[in-house]
Amino acid sequence: MIRTALIFFSTCLTFYISAQESSKSTEFKAGIKAGINTSQMAGDGYAGFNKINPQAGFFLQKSFKEKGQLQFEIIYIQKGSRFPGDPDNGIFTTYRIQLDYIEAPLLYQYQWRKFLFEIGPGLGVLFNTKEEDSFGVVPASGFNWRQWEVDAMLGINYYISEKVFVNVRVHQSLVSTVSTVAVTPYGTFGGAFNSVIGASINWTF
Repeated sequence: MIRTALIFFSTCLTFYISAQESSKSTEFKAGIKAGINTSQMAGDGYAGFNKINPQAGFFLQKSFKEKGQLQFEIIYIQKGSRFPGDPDNGIFTTYRIQLDYIEAPLLYQYQWRKFLFEIGPGLGVLFNTKEEDSFGVVPASGFNWRQWEVDAMLGINYYISEKVFVNVRVHQSLVSTVSTVAVTPYGTFGGAFNSVIGASINWTF
């Protein structure tokens, strides 16, 4: 799992560096981004965006029309879900699923005034998982996690200045993150799909 993620990251990073080197003589613009997201997993037996996660990475922008451009990214993004329990109703069990991805979104962006609207797919590689219940870390997962994820993304950017903009984006996995059905004390998990709402600050070099 980690080896595949490293190969994927190295390939994307090589492309990013090559494009950045040529950006002085082309229309490429490079930048960095960092932020947080909130996530849930549709079909995991829980409900609600109860998990807060980090996200950070690099991006390249390539203009090809007066108001249109493509943005390619290499990001670390954490997803998953969290069931906090409900002590007021006698539910004291908790569960937390952490999924760490290296992801490569490719987005079409259209400018309107200070806004950039975006849509596109993303390919992610899962390189780490962690599960916790009321007693601590779960030593053996009951899920068969898929190593690859395909996302659909929709977002909006707002420019604070010429080089700084804020991004808000929705991610929705198109393929289940698990390949089997798991029955646990906390629920029955069939197809589980990551849903993410993220926000980030972006700096263009």
